[in-house]
Amino acid sequence: MRNLHAIEVKMLSATDTKGTRIKLTSYRFGTSVTLAKDYEYDCSAYQASDYLKTVGIIVFGLSEAKQGWILTTEDFKNIK
Repeated sequence: MRNLHAIEVKMLSATDTKGTRIKLTSYRFGTSVTLAKDYEYDCSAYQASDYLKTVGIIVFGLSEAKQGWILTTEDFKNIK
C-alpha cells in the first residue's frame, strides 16, 4: 500500500472585508494556506493544484468531498 498526502480544498465565502478565498489544508502536517480566488480557473481544485506545483508538490489524484475537494500526492512536503 502506498502512503499518500491528502490536501483538502475548501471555498470560503466573501465577507464584508475579504473576497472569495480558497483554503488548502494538509492532513499530514496540520497546516493551511489561504489563497484569493482566481476566477480564471473553472474549479478551485485546479487553482489549488497549480499553487501546489509552485511549492514543488505534484498532485495526481482529485476527488470530490462533502464540502470541497481532496487532492492526493506522494510528495510529503509542507504546503507553505
